[in-house]
Amino acid sequence: MIRTCKIISILAVLTFIASSVTACSSGFGANPTTTPPAARRVKTPLLECTPPACQAGQVYTCSNGYCPGGCGTTCATVTPEFVTATPFILCTPPACQPGQVLTCSQGDCAGTCGLVCVMPSATSQHSTPPATALPGFTMPDDTITTSNVGQLAEVWKISEGAVHELAFSSDSSMLALTTANFALVHDMSSLGLVISQQFSVPTSSITFSPGGEQIVVAYGNAISLLPVNGSEAVPLNTGLAQDVKITHLDLSPDGSTIAFASSNGALNLFNLDQMSVLPSPVANPGPINSLQYSPDSSFLAAGTQDGKIIVWNTADWSEAWRLAGLGSVNSLAFSPDATLLAVGTKNNVTVWGTDAWEQKFSVPSNGDTALSVAFSSDGVFLATGSAGGMIHILNAASGQDVTKLTGHSAAVTALAFSGDGLLLASGSADGTVRLWGIQ
Repeated sequence: MIRTCKIISILAVLTFIASSVTACSSGFGANPTTTPPAARRVKTPLLECTPPACQAGQVYTCSNGYCPGGCGTTCATVTPEFVTATPFILCTPPACQPGQVLTCSQGDCAGTCGLVCVMPSATSQHSTPPATALPGFTMPDDTITTSNVGQLAEVWKISEGAVHELAFSSDSSMLALTTANFALVHDMSSLGLVISQQFSVPTSSITFSPGGEQIVVAYGNAISLLPVNGSEAVPLNTGLAQDVKITHLDLSPDGSTIAFASSNGALNLFNLDQMSVLPSPVANPGPINSLQYSPDSSFLAAGTQDGKIIVWNTADWSEAWRLAGLGSVNSLAFSPDATLLAVGTKNNVTVWGTDAWEQKFSVPSNGDTALSVAFSSDGVFLATGSAGGMIHILNAASGQDVTKLTGHSAAVTALAFSGDGLLLASGSADGTVRLWGIQ
């Protein structure tokens, strides 16, 4: 039985230029829309909507880049430019009772269509599925401290392909990464794979939700939420045109908002409570390489290809700080207490105090471009990864180089410390993730 999604609000008006059209027939006929790349676990949704009846000279088109079951399909008149501007489709989510949670009944709840209330069961709670252990792997017993940091050494290597980004879950039980067309999650008790999700386009950025229940993955112009308990992926409608790519994203510490940068130079926001794209609160900053929320959510920092650092106050989106002329800003990281911002560029690694935005120290790269930076969970150390494959561990207060880690044969593109202080993970263009700890 075909049913109609209720249009409850117009979120945005998109401009869509069609490269090809399919003539409208008396029935629904062929749908000329292009479904965005979807993860291999995403099933065809059960949700269907009544398509419009097109008139002579009109064709079917998709109003929001993704029209599941016909929802969002509109009729457009063929003109020389063939430009359409049509609203998104939304459905009203149910009002859940105390103790219930919203869940997606169909594997794809576009615009909240298909969300239902359920009582959480043991299997629906955050739980890591059993993973096959890798023989010989054991977690280090000692945290990384100033007294033993000189003993930091490689404890394991995982071959996954050239790594784009790394992220530990907040409880340090899982490590997520993007590589080629995959999003992967490893269980840190065994290093077995919890998630191995393939997309039809390259992935870029990845992070965990605050509680570690799901990962947020950017691929092409799309974003998906992937629950770690094996439930279906939930694609989000970013509103981006097919030729626009997401370059980086970060999730706010309260888990409510995804900030994502796109190749057209825009900063975008997606509200997970409303399940909708928000109007951009700032003027286009230009192509962004790195985005980072401060741990206290008060700031969002961006580093751009044309050498700018821009920091916004998230309360009113006024600019807290702007600095230009740095050369391409490759990476940013806030310290755990939000008092420092580390910046990696071609020429150096600099650390700035967030109280007055004064430089604390600068460490020259000596021709070895800094591609990645990460603070330890206690804020004592700053790890930097270079284009030449070197990892430096710096004293985060002074910039003193306390130890170097060698092993990667190509650029170190991603770094992440575990929250429990036991491990540093490094991802590289050499196709490996290396884990460093105290042996």
